[in-house]
Amino acid sequence: MLNKPIKFRKMAMLSMALIFWLSGVSLFAQNKQANTTEPEKKQVPTAQPKVSLSNQQPGVAKQDDASIKRAALEQKRKEEQALESKKQSLAKENAKNTKTSSHMQSTSAKAPVNAVQSTSSKNDVKANTVQKDWEIKKAKITADLKAKGASQYDIDKQIAAIEKQMNINNNSNK
Repeated sequence: MLNKPIKFRKMAMLSMALIFWLSGVSLFAQNKQANTTEPEKKQVPTAQPKVSLSNQQPGVAKQDDASIKRAALEQKRKEEQALESKKQSLAKENAKNTKTSSHMQSTSAKAPVNAVQSTSSKNDVKANTVQKDWEIKKAKITADLKAKGASQYDIDKQIAAIEKQMNINNNSNK
């Protein structure tokens, strides 16, 4: 039966396909075990199960209280950041509204025309908006990196690199 060349080729092809498939599966499993570059996901504290008096442990209750306090502080911090970002966006909108109103010309014959502004005042307005935008972006970057579990040193390092890049770009534009 194996002396026929067609059957021998088929058997060889099937055995090689099986070997490649098994090696691929084993490499995939090894890669999945060794792949620790992805940050671990934080688990959200679940609702506490009802504890009867017979199986209650004081150490467990203290740990649960601490995790509840941490979750409450985290939630409060997120709410404060949301309020702060809303205030900043409102301030930004107000700045845009005042900026557009200063460019409008008066149609009255008695009123002077204030359409022309000096370049220094335009640069000041631009610098203020860039500064406000950078503060908002910096806060968002810091919050994102803290949520990912980065250390304060890493956060400062990345922000300094971004600021350095912005200064280089600002100097080249002038």
